[in-house]
Amino acid sequence: KLGLDRSARKVFGKDFPELWEEWREYETSRFKDFQMEGRQETETGWDMKYAKIQNGKLYYQQEFYRKTGAFKGMNFGDLIERDLATGKERKILTNINFATPFKIKNGKLYYTFAFVKTGYDNSCLRSFGQYVCLQEMDFKGKKNKTILRDTIRAFDILEDGRVIYSKDRQDRFGSEIFIKEPGSKSPKMLFQTDYLLQELESSDGRLITVARKDWETFSIFMLNLETQEFTPLIKTAHLEFGISTQGERLFFSANYQKKLSSYCYDFTTGKVYRLTENGLAIFPVYDENNNQLYYIGMNSNGYDIYAKPADFREF
Repeated sequence: KLGLDRSARKVFGKDFPELWEEWREYETSRFKDFQMEGRQETETGWDMKYAKIQNGKLYYQQEFYRKTGAFKGMNFGDLIERDLATGKERKILTNINFATPFKIKNGKLYYTFAFVKTGYDNSCLRSFGQYVCLQEMDFKGKKNKTILRDTIRAFDILEDGRVIYSKDRQDRFGSEIFIKEPGSKSPKMLFQTDYLLQELESSDGRLITVARKDWETFSIFMLNLETQEFTPLIKTAHLEFGISTQGERLFFSANYQKKLSSYCYDFTTGKVYRLTENGLAIFPVYDENNNQLYYIGMNSNGYDIYAKPADFREF
């Protein structure tokens, strides 16, 4: 009645129902070879992000949308613990607005959640802006303790217990790097950088970050806090993200060859290995005791946990 199909025929030579079917056929043909590798461990669907393995258990972050009123809804997140031997799951945290990847260090859980507060220089949100709270939780007693509040983009807990985190620069593109000593009331800024730090991962004396400069893609670097140097480990025109470490191996996701797959960087050899070939496999973690690779894959219901025997093929 509005003449939309008539306009479409004039411009494209076909009306919208025909264009819709043509698009469906194109997408079906384009992904005819798409097939998830490995076995599906969960049947949850919706969205999942990040994963960690600790003491025979897999931890992952599940996110979902919940209706809160007429024409209203909000995103919530749960932190799930899955026993790899039995497959039993339990919720560690529920209804959390996660702001960054969670961490498990020294038998404790560290996570962030976002909240809003007033006092920002904007008019469109009536001076409200997003803040991030970093929490520490004891797995045994489930006692929460607030570590700090700031505009945190990425963080980790160093081996000596110090908290390292990044926040966006206000004057230009890049990050400010902060350290908070155990027991101190306020953090200390170490330096500013033109790199925007998206992820931080400390392991065996190494500090690894997913970062980029303006107009570049996210890549993986080794960060030296003393010299303030960023040494490239994996730096390409593609996207690298979702890092985790296991001994001398660094696991990550990348979109090489137009596929989101899982990869591994070996610190001892400097070589890169491909771990998945088909489907979609992101946020990989490695169970060294059983040689099992766990990752987040995609199906018609959303995202779920998948697993397969780890096969390291040089890439």
